[in-house]
Amino acid sequence: MIDDWMNSTFFDKKILITGGAGFIGSHLAEKLAKFTNNLTCIDNYLSGCVSNHVEGASYVDGDIKTIVDIFGKQNFDFQITEFKGNAQPYYVLLDTDEQPLVKPLSYDASVSNFVVFLEAAMSEFQRRNQ
Repeated sequence: MIDDWMNSTFFDKKILITGGAGFIGSHLAEKLAKFTNNLTCIDNYLSGCVSNHVEGASYVDGDIKTIVDIFGKQNFDFQITEFKGNAQPYYVLLDTDEQPLVKPLSYDASVSNFVVFLEAAMSEFQRRNQ
């Protein structure tokens, strides 16, 4: 079920992960590399390392301060124009078997919606671990 959702959401999309050679970013890259052929990770390697690189992702040495210089202003202008500045990040909470506890939540500035998401995940985690 989640693989179908991931495939329909991320297939044929350009994805950029900041901190892609770090612990969290590399695990995210590992998951997303299964669903897209256009995955780029940017990392300044202060805490990330080359040994965390994932097959299927390309890596760029840089950070968010130089991201526009690296990828070009036109790419970010397009994103802002097309998506009104929203790159559509997702929140995903996994159980100990790396299965989603609840359906991933697309970014929402509403704190109350995020709290509802966290509470639903906590309830599901407790249900699975009774």
